[in-house]
Amino acid sequence: DTATQLTNTFTNTIYYDANASDNKYFNENAQKAVNALIFALLEQADQTGDYSKLTPNNLVELLSEIGGFNYYPDPENEFKQLNALDEFMNQLPPGNIAKKQYGATKIGSDKAKGNILSTAITGLNPFTLTKIAKMTSQSTIDYKSIGFPKYLDLKLHESLLNQRIVVEFYHKGKKFHEERVKVGYRGFCEINFDCHLEQGDHVCLKYNHQGKQYVAWYEFSQKVLKDEEGKIVYRKKRGETHLPELEKEAVLTLDEKKSNLLVESIRMHYTDKPMAIFMLTPDYDPSNHIIVSIFLSQLYKELSTQCVKTKGDKCHRRIHFILDEFGNMPPMDNMEGIMTVTAGRNMLWDLFIQSYQQLYAKYGEQNAAIIKENCQTHIYIMSTDDNTIEEFSKKVGNKTVEQENSTINSLGMNTHINRNVDSDRILTPERISTFLEGETIVLAPLKRQDLKGHKIRPYPIFNHGETNLPYAYQYIEDFNPSWDINDIDIHCTHADLDLKALQIDYDYFLPDEYAR
Repeated sequence: DTATQLTNTFTNTIYYDANASDNKYFNENAQKAVNALIFALLEQADQTGDYSKLTPNNLVELLSEIGGFNYYPDPENEFKQLNALDEFMNQLPPGNIAKKQYGATKIGSDKAKGNILSTAITGLNPFTLTKIAKMTSQSTIDYKSIGFPKYLDLKLHESLLNQRIVVEFYHKGKKFHEERVKVGYRGFCEINFDCHLEQGDHVCLKYNHQGKQYVAWYEFSQKVLKDEEGKIVYRKKRGETHLPELEKEAVLTLDEKKSNLLVESIRMHYTDKPMAIFMLTPDYDPSNHIIVSIFLSQLYKELSTQCVKTKGDKCHRRIHFILDEFGNMPPMDNMEGIMTVTAGRNMLWDLFIQSYQQLYAKYGEQNAAIIKENCQTHIYIMSTDDNTIEEFSKKVGNKTVEQENSTINSLGMNTHINRNVDSDRILTPERISTFLEGETIVLAPLKRQDLKGHKIRPYPIFNHGETNLPYAYQYIEDFNPSWDINDIDIHCTHADLDLKALQIDYDYFLPDEYAR
C-alpha cells in the first residue's frame, strides 16, 4: 500500500492538469501506464535485491525501449506482430498490480494507445536530461528527518507482526520517556520520539508474550561522522568558518547480558540541529519546475505518513514551506486537501503569488477557492490584477461618509441644507493599486486572540507610516544580495554518478526468445 501511495503521488504530480478537458483521458491513462512500469521495476528490484536501479531515468528508458519495441513471434509469419510491453504485461499473473494499471492502455485502440504512451513519455521528459537523471538517481536527503529528527528504525522477526513493542528511555537508571509501537510488515518498526538523550543513556525494547518478557538493552552514544573516504565531516556556520562543528551520528551498543529479544537490525537518527532545504530553479526555464512539485509532494506524503504513526499526530519539528512564485509551479497533487489539514500537523505554508488569478488558472476555480480559503493569513504587498485589488479593497471594509448639500438662491444665500449618509471604501482600489513601498494589508480572519490570549475581533490591518513593512537590508546587518552560489561548497554525491552502472537488464522485460 505504501508503494502504491508513493507511486501515485509521483505520477499524479506529473500528469494532473486541472485544465486538461479533452486530454484528461490521455493524462489519466498515461499516469496508470507509468504506474504499471514503476511497479514492474519494483518487482524486479524485489527479486534482485538491488533497489538502486529503481530510478526515473530507468523508467524513461524502459518506456522508450520496451514500449516502442515490436517483434515477430513467428519468423515465418510476417503478418503477426506483437508489442514487447503488451506481452510482458500479459504474462504477469492475474491480479498483479502492474497488469491492472496497464489494462486501460492495452485494451485501447492502436491510436489511443499511441497517444497514451506519447503523453506518458512527454511527462517524463525532464528526467531525460543528464543532470536531472543523475540528481534523481541518488539522494542524501532523509525526508523523515526533516520533521522527525529523532527516530528509531528496527527490524524484528516477522512472526511478531502486529505485536506491541514498548520502547523505554533511561537516564542514570531512571526511566524518563516511553513510546509504544506495533510491529509492521516483515517485522519492520518505526519509532519517532522527541526527548533529549545524553552520552551513556539507555534505550530498552520490551515485548511480553505468554507471561514472559523479552528485552533488548542498548547504550546510546555519539561518534564523529565520516564520509565514504573516511574523512571527518564538518559543518561550518556563516561568520564562524574558523570554528567548524563536528558532525556526529548516533550509535546504539547492545548489552548482550541483559538482552534476550532478537533484534535483526536497529538504527537511530538523532540530531537537535535545525535544517533548511533550498530549492534553486531557473526562472528562465520552467520546464524543470516539475521536479520541485514532485519533491514537495513526496516530502508532504512522507511527513503525513509519519504523523499518523506518531503520538500527537504532528511533526516534532515545525515545517515551514516558503514557496516563492508558487503561481508558476506545476500543480501539486491534492493541494486543496493538504491546506485543510497541515496546520494541525505542525506544517505551515507561505504561498507567494502575483494575483489570485494565478491560483485559479493553475488549480481550477473550485480547488483554487479551497486553497485560498484555507490560507489563514492573506498579505497584500502589490498587484496589478484588478480582481485581486478589488477583493482586498472590499475585505478591508467600508466607512460611513456624511455629505452635506446646500441650495443657494439668486441673492447668494443658503436656503436649504441636505445631509446624506453614504458608505465608501476605507481603502479604495485606486489607493491600494498605488501603495508606497512597505505598505501592506493583512487579513487574518481566524486570528481571534492577541499575544496575551485575550479575545479580539479579527479586523483587517493596514500597515503604513510607522508600521511599514521593513525591507531586509534595513534590519539584517549582514544582508548581502550579491552573494554567489558558486562561492558555496556543496557536497554533491551524484555529480560523478555513472548512469550506465545503474542500467537495468532489459531481458527481464522481454517475454520470449524471439523478442530477445
